[in-house]
Amino acid sequence: MPGEEYMISVLHVDNEPTLLTISRIFIEHDTECRVTTCEKVADALVLLK
Repeated sequence: MPGEEYMISVLHVDNEPTLLTISRIFIEHDTECRVTTCEKVADALVLLK
């Protein structure tokens, strides 16, 4: 509906936990996004189902 606010969901997959943390903090701070992080592609695929 027009005027409704929504949040963009981002799934970030990377095998470097530090990069996941830094990017999640940066993206969520500067945008209207919610970031879910995974270190393994298999885990990300489960979330997408």
